[in-house]
Amino acid sequence: MLMSIYDRHGGLPAETFGPLDWYGVPAEWQDADVMGMPRGAHIAPPRAAWTRGDYISTYTGRFWPMSPRASEIDIKDIAHSLAMQCRYAGHVKRFLSVAEHSVHIARWLLENAPHAALHGLLHDAPEALSGFGDVARPVKPARVREIEDRGWQAVAAAFGLSPVMPDEVHEADNRIIADEMRQNMHECDPKYDDPLGVELEYWDPVRGEREFLELYRMLTGGRS
Repeated sequence: MLMSIYDRHGGLPAETFGPLDWYGVPAEWQDADVMGMPRGAHIAPPRAAWTRGDYISTYTGRFWPMSPRASEIDIKDIAHSLAMQCRYAGHVKRFLSVAEHSVHIARWLLENAPHAALHGLLHDAPEALSGFGDVARPVKPARVREIEDRGWQAVAAAFGLSPVMPDEVHEADNRIIADEMRQNMHECDPKYDDPLGVELEYWDPVRGEREFLELYRMLTGGRS
């Protein structure tokens, strides 16, 4: 039936395609990427679309959060997404991006623990790739943490980092909350009483993305 439809519309005969064991799609197409597939491949999605789960459309392409691959991670996607995401679910006086948050942490680490600076810059990269964004800590469910942890493994592999987050990054990530709450929220949780001492600058998304990428290139020797 499928090939008769092809034939009626000027398609190639069955002999041209070889065995039609997958809804009429030739075997050599079955594991192809979604993009750039030959004519007729729309009859059934590529097998990868079934085995890897759903994908999200990123700034430059696509990403599969349930089965992340280091080879599919692009620093431009991370920088752009984090620059567009606001901290604290948007419950702030002024827009404060996750990108600015990450840059402040990385700069502090450059002065206090240089070996951990790139980890610090990329510590929230999974939030750009998970499909969930920056979920507030108190309500982040285990499933989201699991997907973010899986994403972090891929991020670490993509950028040549240890998958073990340095203690200094955890310290900075906790302490900067005091700076952010005191400067940009109507209250500050008293358990955050040891600020890093950073001054928030409230970058717009364009500047946030630029600052993030510039620091990334500095830390990686110009890697793009």
